[in-house]
Amino acid sequence: MKTIATFGTGTKLLLAAGGVLLVDLFLTWQAVPVNFGKNGTVTKSLDAWDGWGLLIGLATLLVVILAVAREFDDGLAFDSRWDRVVLGLGVLVFVLTVLKNFRDSDSTWASYVGVVLAGLVAAGAYLSSTYEREPTPVEVPTWQPRDREQERGSAPRRSSPDEATPRW
Repeated sequence: MKTIATFGTGTKLLLAAGGVLLVDLFLTWQAVPVNFGKNGTVTKSLDAWDGWGLLIGLATLLVVILAVAREFDDGLAFDSRWDRVVLGLGVLVFVLTVLKNFRDSDSTWASYVGVVLAGLVAAGAYLSSTYEREPTPVEVPTWQPRDREQERGSAPRRSSPDEATPRW
């Protein structure tokens, strides 16, 4: 069983930044002031779980799952195409987070931390996609011709002239 210490640097970065980004999505990303006229103003706190935040969360989960699954590539048959999928998802997380931050008004510190964490997810996806993994050695038996004399366990048998020898 592999441990996290045996993972590549990009996968470790992706795992850490992705996990913290998922937690960061629950923090206050917007502080919207609501004015009640002469009665005062109230600040409404909004987290990141709107439509954009849901896409960010799902893409983050998917890129983390794929990157970790690639580390356990014993029988899963991941090839180089999956490197590009992980990289594309990492960049998608970053782009969606930047778009969400631009679209939301009255952003708080947690939204800017989310952009930095999404950048780290994209960097981890890049490092994970360029990481050279050691190929798993496959035990392939080498072919050797059969030694029929040794299989019989005795000296070669000579046919007598009375025996009919097959002609095939």
